[in-house]
Amino acid sequence: MAAILDSQARSSATRALELATTVALDAGDLSQAGPAQLSLAQPSMLFVDGMSTSPSVVSVEATAKEWAAAVMAPSGLCYWVSIDLDGETSYGTGRACTGSAAFAADATAW
Repeated sequence: MAAILDSQARSSATRALELATTVALDAGDLSQAGPAQLSLAQPSMLFVDGMSTSPSVVSVEATAKEWAAAVMAPSGLCYWVSIDLDGETSYGTGRACTGSAAFAADATAW
């Protein structure tokens, strides 16, 4: 049941990853896919540098070498996604729901 309830959080994280990839490719730097840049690219979503508190709030952390996002689901589980300069995407879950926590993502899928 949690998987169904949490689908919006996973969808938000996936959409954020797609946007970050596009923004970073255009800019040539993952650090250019921070909350402000993603908000400009997708005004209907809320990107923050703090904690995600719901499926509609995406916490983002962006450095020159790695980008990550975290989204809180209704179940209380946080969905993480990250990408590095080589294009390697990692997924994970946890209780900490910040973009910086999402750097710990280390799985190939949720």
